[in-house]
Amino acid sequence: METTLDPVVEEVLDLYRTYGTVCHRDALSPLEHMLQTAQCAIAAGACNEMVLAAFFHDIGRLCVMPCDLHGHGRKGHEKIGADFLRHCGFPERLARLVEGHVQANRYLSFSCCEYYNTLNEANRKALECQGGPMSRGEARAFEQDPFFQQYVLLCRWDAQATNLNMPLIDWEEIRMRMETALLDHALGRL
Repeated sequence: METTLDPVVEEVLDLYRTYGTVCHRDALSPLEHMLQTAQCAIAAGACNEMVLAAFFHDIGRLCVMPCDLHGHGRKGHEKIGADFLRHCGFPERLARLVEGHVQANRYLSFSCCEYYNTLNEANRKALECQGGPMSRGEARAFEQDPFFQQYVLLCRWDAQATNLNMPLIDWEEIRMRMETALLDHALGRL
């Protein structure tokens, strides 16, 4: 039984199928990384919305992949991804969670030396492109955001999702979670 949600879900999944499997030497593909991030959220007992935010956190990189075939991404991928999710009809809160994960990276790089020290050279270069670690004032303002704790959780799961041998969440489970979020949003339950 096809619903009006099916085309939206297929559009999103096609983006992952088309650009998510680009593999970098000795690294995870974007799809593997995002599936692992979602798996970290599930392991932490996160709600559906947080699991999807984990899965979607780098979707903006896939949105610009046709213009960036080397997979280096683009400054502002978090905003591109959030806007894409809004366009597809996902809940605003989910889009905001995706949009906030880069600021959480900047925040944790400022506030947690242990976190910053775990960043590899590529992650540190990406951090510099994102504006570098936050200043004290930026960090205090960021802590006031109502989604602050969720942003930080999402960022920590993102940082954990780097294991070439980590199990991946089932593709059909992601589909079901997307359909649930879209339906709940359409019915005003989110």
